[in-house]
Amino acid sequence: MKTPSPLQLVLIAAGTLGAGPLLAQSAQDLSGGYLGETYTGVDLGYTHHVQGPPDVLHRYGFISSRAMPEEFRDVDGAFKYNYTRGSAPGLDFSQHDVAMALTGYRRLDRVTPYLEGDAGWSWAKTDGTHRNSFLYLVGAGAEIAPVPRASITPFFNYGETARFHSRVWHYGAKAGYRFERSWSASFTLQFDDPHNVEFAAGVQRRF
Repeated sequence: MKTPSPLQLVLIAAGTLGAGPLLAQSAQDLSGGYLGETYTGVDLGYTHHVQGPPDVLHRYGFISSRAMPEEFRDVDGAFKYNYTRGSAPGLDFSQHDVAMALTGYRRLDRVTPYLEGDAGWSWAKTDGTHRNSFLYLVGAGAEIAPVPRASITPFFNYGETARFHSRVWHYGAKAGYRFERSWSASFTLQFDDPHNVEFAAGVQRRF
């Protein structure tokens, strides 16, 4: 085995010492936020439904979001799908929602305010009766990064599904934590103006 020369040893040591802080810094500086990130995620929602039966709604969600090219910097595009289901004696309800979303944001020091717009379609079935409708949502919020890898995002939005006679304000907050470069998790608490309450937990694969 060939013994390294003193010069080689110095170069190896310098490279090791220099790489260590860089690796530590890159791990420490991972963003816990979602704006400007490319990711795919799923979430499970539980809604306490106060408007009558069903008293509980279960939601299964999917999102695929990506940062737009350089010419559309500070804009994200996303595809969203949600399946919501609830049942009660004599009542069976289910609904599918698909939407495309655009989110524009502006990065400030640890705070990133944003505006969002969604448009899509909804299909619902109640006791064998089928309905469908165009849907849209407009919203705003601010993604706050209090510490590396973590974020909290207070938000409010207004959504309408016209043929369902559904016009609803939502407000709440989403917390996110990034475990490593490729994976993160989230928890969301939101309310609406009829006072329904949803708790949701999700996991995301970062790219």
